[in-house]
Amino acid sequence: MKNKFTFLEKKITATLVNGEFIWVAFEGTNGTSPLYKSSVYNPDLVYWDVNVVADEINFIHSDTTYLYLSLDDSASLGAKVTIANPSTITYFVKPGGITEKAIDLVDDTTFIYFLTPGLVGGANAKIVKYNKSTRAYVETINLTTVFNVKKIDLDEFGNIWIQSDLDGTPKLTKASYSGGWSFTTYTLS
Repeated sequence: MKNKFTFLEKKITATLVNGEFIWVAFEGTNGTSPLYKSSVYNPDLVYWDVNVVADEINFIHSDTTYLYLSLDDSASLGAKVTIANPSTITYFVKPGGITEKAIDLVDDTTFIYFLTPGLVGGANAKIVKYNKSTRAYVETINLTTVFNVKKIDLDEFGNIWIQSDLDGTPKLTKASYSGGWSFTTYTLS
């Protein structure tokens, strides 16, 4: 059994297994990141090779029809790729005030939430919410006291959970909506 695969690209930045396929994203060059749709049994067998406008694809998520990508790009936070025809790519335009890349994303079937890390000096983490089907910007959720975030998730009640400070004292922040956003941070020990 072959267990080593050689690609022409430099570095794999994200992967997603979807049925009998594996999506492999590579580090970009000159603002373009390759995305392969390959056989899960033999990744050397590439069915699609498309270029995504971004310096890097940081995370891949899917539903039955689309892939959603979180991006490192100056103009877009994410991309929406049609699974049946991956050359059909549309983008989630970065709203004003967002200077960092999207490192993760999650969706609740109606909205998609992109997470920015809060690593740039003076910038805290933010969640940018879009309508999933139309890609229309909805709002920016400003996590005013949360920095150095790594992951985002949703629970069954619609609360957003954010992991941060994994290099030091890890924290979980719960973002709840009831007429406005409220935040509770838990320090893990």
